[in-house]
Amino acid sequence: MTPLGNAAGGAGGTAGHPSRAAPPVPADTVPGTTRGPTPPTPCDPGRRDRRGGRDRGTIAPVLPVLGLAILLLGGLVMDAARLLNARAAAIAHAEEAARAGAGAIDLGSDTLELIAEDSRARVEEYCAGILQDTRSEVKTCHLVGIEEVGNGDSRPLVVHVRVTMEIPPTLLGMVGVSTFSATGEGRARPFEGILTPDDIRTGSGDV
Repeated sequence: MTPLGNAAGGAGGTAGHPSRAAPPVPADTVPGTTRGPTPPTPCDPGRRDRRGGRDRGTIAPVLPVLGLAILLLGGLVMDAARLLNARAAAIAHAEEAARAGAGAIDLGSDTLELIAEDSRARVEEYCAGILQDTRSEVKTCHLVGIEEVGNGDSRPLVVHVRVTMEIPPTLLGMVGVSTFSATGEGRARPFEGILTPDDIRTGSGDV
């Protein structure tokens, strides 16, 4: 008589335990069978970027160039303002020096005249004072000449002075700019006042 366990086992399983189905075998592993082509997956640029990372950081090389451009633009604005201020200061110095030279009037003459040597000495004295001042940033200061009044008046009464200032750049020094130069010119002349006692009553006379 055959044991019950052997009979059950021969039937495909152990007594009390149902038999499990075998997993399916892929078609391409069975000899003589072929599997069809795999359908293409839709292209997902976002997935490709996330997986490969080939498009990451494309703006990074632009940031240093953009930052440098903004920095240079700010430096240009600052230095332009400082250059305008230096030019205004140069004009102010030139006008003051010209006024000093225009004060050298020949008091012994019947007409309004300047003493050329005295006028030049006064301009040079003023220029020497501002050239010694290290805060003034004045590079040159000199008398251009004593010019005629013009408009039919040929008297040499107009004192002409030129002043040049040099200032260092702030941010544009990074691109090779060493100094900025600003030039200002000034002219001054003496004017006639009361000429005769009659002018006091009539109010005439050039001013």
